[in-house]
Amino acid sequence: MKKDLKIIFTGPVGAGKTTAINVISDTDTISTNESSTDEFRYRKNTTTVAMDYGIINMVDSKRVHLYGTPGQARFDFMWDILIQGGMGLVLLVDNARPDPLEDMQFFSAAIRGLHPTYPSRYRCYPDGYFQYTQTERIPGIVE
Repeated sequence: MKKDLKIIFTGPVGAGKTTAINVISDTDTISTNESSTDEFRYRKNTTTVAMDYGIINMVDSKRVHLYGTPGQARFDFMWDILIQGGMGLVLLVDNARPDPLEDMQFFSAAIRGLHPTYPSRYRCYPDGYFQYTQTERIPGIVE
């Protein structure tokens, strides 16, 4: 019996959650994007209001379901719903924002508040480029 897997993408508005799921999904994605009407309308034309969804098809017929959370705190009720049953979480932050570590602290605290035992690993890429290294300890986030 195959068991499908679930990975959640979370982070602030504009961090790249929708884009990440669109890029790695093997199927057409489902997005619940609507026109931005708040302070974020100057940064983005649309924003996720419920979730993004895609699938990675594995060679052994398993599937990895990809869920993206809304980035705005006013939609935080969706975070708890979407992370249920997840095997892991990808926290994306936008290094161009004024304080990306504050964003990371906010979202990691929110997830820990919802599910204190949820497995999490964090890695900062201060130069904005992907590099594979071991998870670093980040003061105030990962001790």
